[in-house]
Amino acid sequence: MTRSSIPRFLVVAMCVLLVASCGGETKSGVEFGEGELPGDWPQAFPIPENAVIGSTLVNHDSGRQEVEFRVSAPIETLAQYFDLNLANAGYAIDSSNGNDTTWSIEFRDDDDSGSIVIQSFGNISSAVVRILGEG
Repeated sequence: MTRSSIPRFLVVAMCVLLVASCGGETKSGVEFGEGELPGDWPQAFPIPENAVIGSTLVNHDSGRQEVEFRVSAPIETLAQYFDLNLANAGYAIDSSNGNDTTWSIEFRDDDDSGSIVIQSFGNISSAVVRILGEG
């Protein structure tokens, strides 16, 4: 090789390595968002019609996803909504209990397990849904 062809060879080799390393779409790390569901959110998961999507979190390494839903409904009404609609969507409910300020629901299906923590803030209830996928 001549002296001028070595840098060109190195540039070509680096480009080939760079393209090869960018071939997959595998994501890693934690991704935060707001206002829309994560791309891998389970399609069958029940969401109240009047829910406003708040903050979201996706941990690509562990398969964990979290979404906050704000709903204009009393805590008991929202808990009943999730109890009924999770079961109708094929989820098993392992536990559902709480009081007039905080309610917790544990659920699972063949692919995922998760929890919902509902808190009351006056006329608004906040439901933080955590889904632990197969990851």
